Amino acid sequence: MAIEVRISNQETSGFSEDAKIKVEEASKTYCETLISHVKLIERNRRFPGGNPDITETMVVDAIRSFASHCPTRSRTLAIRILASILPFLTGFLYNKEALHNELNMFGFFLLVATAITFIVMSLIME
Repeated sequence: MAIEVRISNQETSGFSEDAKIKVEEASKTYCETLISHVKLIERNRRFPGGNPDITETMVVDAIRSFASHCPTRSRTLAIRILASILPFLTGFLYNKEALHNELNMFGFFLLVATAITFIVMSLIME
């Protein structure tokens, strides 16, 4: 039995045809990813040699863990943390005498550039 998902026209009123197609593609991708995650959970819980049996609880667990481990959330969080820590680290490592050495100057410049990059990325993501 195939699973079919229908969304009423009322829900998508105002959507262009291209937008509707993108929603359909994103929904399909999400469902495929969720199904593979559920299968992974089932495979980890199954007794050796047992038959596959996916329950509602496994699906709920997959939805919860999938939502909490969403790559965009963790990536955004990592970028925000780095955008907060790198300027502090840059200021902490500033040493006027050590910057006369070319290697130290290059490293400090690289750290400043990285801090600026992460700050801009953090601001763009908001």
